[in-house]
Amino acid sequence: MVHDPTKETLFPTLPPEILEQLQQLGQVREFADGEQILQEGTVDYPFSAVLEGEVRVSKQIGPDRQLLAVHGPRHFIGEISMLAGAPSVASAYAAGPVKVISIPVAALRTIASESVRKTILTAMTLRSQEVSGFIVQQEKLAALGKLSAGLAHELNNPASAASRANSVLKEAIGNVQTLSMQYDCRFTSEQRDHVLALQRSLLQQLPGLNPLDSMDRSDREEVFSARLQSHGVDRGWDAASVLVGSGMTLAQLDDLAGVLDKKVLPAAVTWLEATLQMMDLSMEVETSLARISDLVGAMKEYSYMDQAAFQKIDIHKGIESTLKMFSPRLKGGVEVVRDYDRGLPRIFAFASELNQVWTNLIANALDAMDGTGRLTIRTARSDDGVTVEVGDTGPGIPPAIQPRIFEPFFTTKTMGSGTGLGLDISYRVVTLRHGGSITVTSRPGDTRFQVSLPLTPPKEKI
Repeated sequence: MVHDPTKETLFPTLPPEILEQLQQLGQVREFADGEQILQEGTVDYPFSAVLEGEVRVSKQIGPDRQLLAVHGPRHFIGEISMLAGAPSVASAYAAGPVKVISIPVAALRTIASESVRKTILTAMTLRSQEVSGFIVQQEKLAALGKLSAGLAHELNNPASAASRANSVLKEAIGNVQTLSMQYDCRFTSEQRDHVLALQRSLLQQLPGLNPLDSMDRSDREEVFSARLQSHGVDRGWDAASVLVGSGMTLAQLDDLAGVLDKKVLPAAVTWLEATLQMMDLSMEVETSLARISDLVGAMKEYSYMDQAAFQKIDIHKGIESTLKMFSPRLKGGVEVVRDYDRGLPRIFAFASELNQVWTNLIANALDAMDGTGRLTIRTARSDDGVTVEVGDTGPGIPPAIQPRIFEPFFTTKTMGSGTGLGLDISYRVVTLRHGGSITVTSRPGDTRFQVSLPLTPPKEKI
């Protein structure tokens, strides 16, 4: 586990001699696992110091209860009441059997030396900042979740409507094309059937065609244009672009010219050009709509829209939906390697919060590689849960700053490029919310963040 440099100031310990004085003034109380020690909103509550066991401090934020801190022996809670007389900003619960000393505020003030007051005041200030920052962070994440959910909803409706309209449009285009040919008196029945058969053949192969490179396409269009001119089609260059794009061959063109005389061939080529272009445009609209639908689906999966915050999840599903959100940045010089253990059990987790972790780790990896390198995501079974590893081939993290990377507001990016909160948020989500751990190993060309998660977070974190 990476060392947290704020721990000593956030969770200072009371000297043994002070604990002895506190036991003379206060009352030793014992609590069973899960029993409430301090209730949020209470005004006149005692100062408490932990003698044995662990105390978990949490706060109700929106629909969820968020874990803020874990206090062990010689740590204390209740200092805000002593110094400010303010209501408790959080609740405290026993994590297993706990023994604490509870001291009335008035009694505590009689023995509080300058060193003790300084210790408590420093802790109070930092804890207040931590709680405020945590609440702001959670509110921003909640707002982002609502925004993405609303955006997904707004995008999904017009995309679905446009997709349905495009299906009807394609059918209508086909009907109009057939009717226009049937009622064109310039063509004999045999000629009409031949042109319609050629059109159907070209339309059937259109979806599976591989795009030509610009040079090859230009050469083919030039040859097609010359051949059309030789068959008496004056605007051969315009038609050549569409016919080549549809996959039509010179043999098919010559065969068409053999069935139709030069009086009606230009009309047939113009009709083919128009109908093929309309269908090509319709397919382009269909592809774009499908892409929108895929992005909406990925957004819904990423934010777990309309789903419970805490649920049993497939860890790979969240990783894949996160990767979809990064699809524009994964094109070009970034290779994505998925080394997944598909036999992993599903785990209980705050799904959207874990996706925030994957987002931060993947974003940092892509930033480190600057558009070129290999992103490796590996999953494996651990003794009591699952492990997810996100690796990159960037320049690495200097050893001197590795112990600081999980500090809030610490960043190695240039001014304006990062807030320094991504890894801090990830650390809190993994450790405080899920009872897991997050570590890093790094050397040039090989940086790996490893996240270990239990199958079910401890009940006091839920």
